[in-house]
Amino acid sequence: MTISKENLSHWTWHVSHVSRVLGSVACTSLSNFGCSWMASVFNWSDDAKSVGYEVEYAFWLDMSDKGKITASIRDGFRDDDKFYQLVGYCHHHDIPLEFI
Repeated sequence: MTISKENLSHWTWHVSHVSRVLGSVACTSLSNFGCSWMASVFNWSDDAKSVGYEVEYAFWLDMSDKGKITASIRDGFRDDDKFYQLVGYCHHHDIPLEFI
């Protein structure tokens, strides 16, 4: 399935904002969207529980093959300010958020 330019634009915007709050992306997963491969899942760490190469991811953004964007946030996120920024951002942009 091919992702529309509008969905790709929203995806880029959301990844950019989360990176502004949490810093660099820690990990990505690639998916084949018809004619090209692109990152469909981005993971960030809150660095509080990460030691060396053992990273505990704190926040995930996922885009389905239909362009639907969802998010997950780890329960016990250590930085309250960043936690509430991400929750508020998802709420404001109608991004379904799962607490895990």
